[in-house]
Amino acid sequence: MKTLKRILVFLLNLPYRLKYRAEVPAYREVIHVNPDDVYLRLKKDEIVRLIKRIHRLNGCVVDGEWDTHAESESYKRRQQAINERFNKGKSWESTGIFQKYQQRNHEEFTSERYHAEKKRKERLDEIYQEIKKTGKLSSKEEHLITVSVGRDGQLIHVGQGAHRLAIARNLKLPKIPVVIGNVHPGGIPYLKNYRSAPENLRH
Repeated sequence: MKTLKRILVFLLNLPYRLKYRAEVPAYREVIHVNPDDVYLRLKKDEIVRLIKRIHRLNGCVVDGEWDTHAESESYKRRQQAINERFNKGKSWESTGIFQKYQQRNHEEFTSERYHAEKKRKERLDEIYQEIKKTGKLSSKEEHLITVSVGRDGQLIHVGQGAHRLAIARNLKLPKIPVVIGNVHPGGIPYLKNYRSAPENLRH
């Protein structure tokens, strides 16, 4: 299946290869970026609405206005909660993150939902300590955060991993591994800068 997807992405990107050649991304290509540079996010429903299913493959060049719909507010809330939890020692409940979840989903917390969320936050405590100890995010394929590249080279997070990204910022990690999502044609020339991260900063 991965081979077929790799071939499909290659074929979809052919028109851009004539102009940009090797600068065009490959399927599930990994680059290393400063987590502070990933401050925008494209919500899942926006991805579904703006990008055709066939073009949602990692490494696919996608034209259009999809990159203009990214926003930063959700990151600000998560970053604040992470900083309050790990820098000020607050409980997850007192950071307000549970209340934000409730407001976002327009539902009351049942006892079952509350305990499920609490368990997730306890796992975040473990992840924080793991990253603090190793000084890096996991580079395992299943753990990689997906980052798309907009027309001006802006890095746009999509999918899962927002809290791990916030943890990376909190711990001031210099570089983290991410897998390339969609790339706007205007963003292709910026890829060479992200690819040129010094080897001693690669994890």
